Amino acid sequence: SIFPCAYLHNYRRHGQDPIDAEQYEIYLKDAPAFTRGEVTKLRDFIKKSIRFGDNKELIYKIDSGRIKPSKSLQDSIAKMLKGNREFIMLDEQKVVYEEILDEARLSAEDGNKRVVIVKGGPGTGKSVVAVNLLASPVKMQEMIIEKNRTSHNRARILAGYCWNWKKEGVNDPSVHDIKIGDFEISWNLKNTTTYAIDEDSVQEAGCIHTSQGLEFDYVGVIIGDDMRYENGRIVTDFTKRARTDQSLRGIKKLYKEDPDRAEKEADEIIKNTYRTLMTRGMKGCYVYCTNQRLSAYLKKCLGMQKARMKDDKGND
Repeated sequence: SIFPCAYLHNYRRHGQDPIDAEQYEIYLKDAPAFTRGEVTKLRDFIKKSIRFGDNKELIYKIDSGRIKPSKSLQDSIAKMLKGNREFIMLDEQKVVYEEILDEARLSAEDGNKRVVIVKGGPGTGKSVVAVNLLASPVKMQEMIIEKNRTSHNRARILAGYCWNWKKEGVNDPSVHDIKIGDFEISWNLKNTTTYAIDEDSVQEAGCIHTSQGLEFDYVGVIIGDDMRYENGRIVTDFTKRARTDQSLRGIKKLYKEDPDRAEKEADEIIKNTYRTLMTRGMKGCYVYCTNQRLSAYLKKCLGMQKARMKDDKGND
């Protein structure tokens, strides 16, 4: 049988949406339309509609199809997503990259579409910018979901407190609080106290208050705009934290009275937040940084640590 549907991945549904008008009801009954933020509903529809597999025949047809991406570009993206800096951006390319991310964040906030056209002759780095933009925390989420499947429900996504906890979505997983480009996820729901063991919570992001020790084998940590790398050091910015963050309550008042003390206290709290989140996974930790320079710095530190460990092993 054929079970038609539509996935409007960039269209956000609203109350009394034109798509749900009465005249379209008969069509939506036969071919439902799933919109942005309704991935779970689409997945359930597919699971209900497709009962039996075809022994991977369709996958083989797609893999051996006449039209497919360039193999070299495909390999480069795969390597970069695994952590190898196959495409390293130069300063001008980083500026363009950051500008595109800023435009994407604005679009996520106000729902308006924006187009950025990157111009340049051969070898100026257009593909470098594009490939780096492909790596937006989606891949990290995919890895955590896979680790959760193989580690018996012991992998979760955690995030710093840089996104407000929407009141209308505290018990609704389809309301996404955290938005980074095309990536969206909701904070853990407030109608349960067992986020760490709820099977569906792998589709949500936990915070420092809902992730205790010894619960996870793997974690994927999203470091938000409250921490960045500039002028050769890691800096924190409490103004980028969410209004709903109680851990920095009163810090703005303190800043007016004693700026130095306020910045010092906020710096300790923010760094301790990420230190805690990044040590929650007993076997492994994946990290995504909204600040590209911080991401590059952390990768450099990891590379130096690996080299040091290899050298120490050789000397022993």
